[in-house]
Amino acid sequence: MSQGLELDEGLKHKERKLRARLSEMDQDELIRMLKSIEVRKTQLKFVTTFHRNTRGDPLEFVDHYGLKQIYYDPSPILAMQSSVQDGKTDYLVTYAMACLANGLNVFHILSKYDARNAFVADRIDPLIEEIVEYRRMLRGSAGKRMSDSKTLKHFGKGTWKFVGSNVSADFKDFPGDVLIGDEVDEFDMENFPKAPDRLEASPYKFERYACNPTIEDYGINEMFKKGKQYEMCQRCPSCEKYRKLDFFECVVEPITDSEGEVIDYVMRDGVEASNSYVCHVCSTPLDADDWRWIAMNPKGPYSSYHISKLMNRKVSPITLFHQFMEVRANETKLMRFYNSILGIPYTAEGSRVSESLLKACSLLPRMPQKLTKGYATMGIDVGVMYDVRISLIKNERRYAIYIGKVKTTKELHELVKRYRVRCAVIDAMPETREAKNFQDDAKCDVWRCAFGGRDGKDIKGYTVNEEDQTVRADRTFVLDSSLEDLRLKKNILPVHSLTLMDGEYKKEMTSIVRILEVDAAGNQRFKWTKAKDHQRLADAYDWLAGELHGVQAASSDEDEDDSQVRQANSLRGRSRTLSVRRSTSIVPQYDEDDEASPGLTRVVGTMRR
Repeated sequence: MSQGLELDEGLKHKERKLRARLSEMDQDELIRMLKSIEVRKTQLKFVTTFHRNTRGDPLEFVDHYGLKQIYYDPSPILAMQSSVQDGKTDYLVTYAMACLANGLNVFHILSKYDARNAFVADRIDPLIEEIVEYRRMLRGSAGKRMSDSKTLKHFGKGTWKFVGSNVSADFKDFPGDVLIGDEVDEFDMENFPKAPDRLEASPYKFERYACNPTIEDYGINEMFKKGKQYEMCQRCPSCEKYRKLDFFECVVEPITDSEGEVIDYVMRDGVEASNSYVCHVCSTPLDADDWRWIAMNPKGPYSSYHISKLMNRKVSPITLFHQFMEVRANETKLMRFYNSILGIPYTAEGSRVSESLLKACSLLPRMPQKLTKGYATMGIDVGVMYDVRISLIKNERRYAIYIGKVKTTKELHELVKRYRVRCAVIDAMPETREAKNFQDDAKCDVWRCAFGGRDGKDIKGYTVNEEDQTVRADRTFVLDSSLEDLRLKKNILPVHSLTLMDGEYKKEMTSIVRILEVDAAGNQRFKWTKAKDHQRLADAYDWLAGELHGVQAASSDEDEDDSQVRQANSLRGRSRTLSVRRSTSIVPQYDEDDEASPGLTRVVGTMRR
């Protein structure tokens, strides 16, 4: 047996509790749990007898002691929020193979199409080639339906399908029993919600997720919080209490100023002398041999674990302290320390559009039904419907005069006319013909925008082709720039923005996050994730329309009235928020008719794309 995987007293106690629970389950729950226990037994057999890691070594748990309980956990659904290189991939692979050996079909999701191919070529195929037991399982299925590719493997009694989260077509036509998500935070969050549909007909519906976290309340961190939130704890001999292995409680101590703000950190008393984690109450070294997982949310519906480098006996707390002190002033490096070493999210300023940011920019009492003076810009994201943002630009600010969804290009042309749109940017993909037809027929300047350079090459900022009125833009740059508009209060929204479209506007504006991506060569770059982000993209296209327009949309000699701005500031209790003088008012002029034009949908409820 692999070292450290034998049952200790804590695990024996959990096994007894599990057997007691079985007698209380209904028939469907019992069938599901018995199959889960059967899979666990097979996985333990693989791990303890023949499985090898990428270095060709058997799995060991003596130094990384907390991992063994995860292998014994029969929870049908399990999520691991983990630091890097801490065994989560070996867990997922052995779990998948154990499920396949028991006749279950596995739907295995990787971040991208290319990542899927690399994973199968670098991790799965070598295992099958080098480990005779796995090779026999692959051959054992050859009699009736042999398949061994980067997409599909008939393995043992089951079928293993590998997909990239960015390929929507791969989320169809596969009857799965088990869903595995590897590096969840890198998934296309518009496709990923479709994955549980693959398990709809199965009586088991097993799920396993593992990921290095990125930011708070996103991806794996959201899953971790919804689960039982198991944290590794060690016993303090003096207090006789189990203390969570928290870097900021067991290793470092904050230094604060007179107002209580943290200005720096020092090593806690007792850490250097003992080279151990210490109790944050009495500074006594914790007993590393007396540990247990403790659920911080014991009523959670499934098991979720936080794995960090603090659990690895080969990693010294003194080393972790010095690593932290070296990076604490560099936000990018600090983010990697949080995510990769501590296994916790790090929400840097500017990592997403937040609800509070939207609220801070929600200053206009209402949006007009039409624009009678000045000119506007327009951003259009193309999908099942057209997501639209129209703005009046004044004093380098964008004032929302229309936010909504429409169904047809006829309605888009109606909006162009009603709001005196001078420049529009429309998503060139995926409906290229519709975008081109709108461009040709519109009574305004229209640019078709595609993200990325030609032939998949990177692009910095954006480039324009005036001959065919197209724009090539870096997605991260455009989304960063439109976010900066919000942070600087240059994007002014209606006071009811959080409830627009029955709350759908808020969801779509806050759905994506900015994360740090590190490739195989160690190169770093920031990117925005993908999700149901249609209004966020419409807003970004509208920002780009303002950039391309290049001039203020309203002339400087128009009659102006800043009463609504003063009213908005009064409602928010922030009379000096915009610092706008009367001579430079930005409130659009519009008719007092509150009726929307026939056939137009200005505010639409929740919709599935």
